[in-house]
Amino acid sequence: MKILFAGLFHETHCFVSDRTPLGDFRRERGDEIFRRRGDGSQIDGFLEVAGRAGWTVLPTASYTAMPSGIVTADVFESFWSDVAPIAEAAARSGVDGIYLSLHGAMVTEAIEDVEGELLARLRSIGGLRQTPIFGVFDLHANFTGAMARHANGLVCYRENPHIDARVSAIRAAELLERCLASGVVPRMVRLNPPIVWPPTGTGTADSPMRDLEALARRTEVEDPELWAVNVVAGFSFADVEDAGVSFSVVTTGREEPARSAHE
Repeated sequence: MKILFAGLFHETHCFVSDRTPLGDFRRERGDEIFRRRGDGSQIDGFLEVAGRAGWTVLPTASYTAMPSGIVTADVFESFWSDVAPIAEAAARSGVDGIYLSLHGAMVTEAIEDVEGELLARLRSIGGLRQTPIFGVFDLHANFTGAMARHANGLVCYRENPHIDARVSAIRAAELLERCLASGVVPRMVRLNPPIVWPPTGTGTADSPMRDLEALARRTEVEDPELWAVNVVAGFSFADVEDAGVSFSVVTTGREEPARSAHE
């Protein structure tokens, strides 16, 4: 199996005056990404499953930066210029899946929903329209309609403080492995209630996140069509339309039962 990989990770604070330029990003391209093995990151978790499964990983690029202000427009376009040629070549030669390492709350001067834009651009490449897209993202993401529409299996962290980035990446990669082995391709359904919590109110050792996470795990057990249930705390310091709490599921079932599970 050939799996295309890309990583884009930034938590963007829209209410500060500074900008985050390209020079603030750690940029890894191609085989440089394999050096992340053993570092305890999202990427490390994915590479562990890829090695165990015997996948051929097609690495494109990974851009990461510390939380900071709105990202300059050239960052995403630079990232896409690294990703697109490899993705297009993979689409022509044949690729079995795509795995993304994301944050989920990145904003640039030009794009409000960066992760949704990345997914849409991947889907616009001929040969990738039906390719299963899985990946991992941060609990403090602002999960958008475009992310749900274009992805098959995005999985978020379950812990805040974030002690489970690697474990969550493994969970997402194992869902991709399940998809490829079974031939069953799930889809995503999301629900965004009109709720915004400050980051200080999203610790998973306390309510409401503790109770919501426990309910999500029970729901996964009770309904075999639900491969994963995400409780996404959101990032309230992002000045975007979809900021706030959301719930999303990876499901093989119909949309209405999936929405009922949210409720």
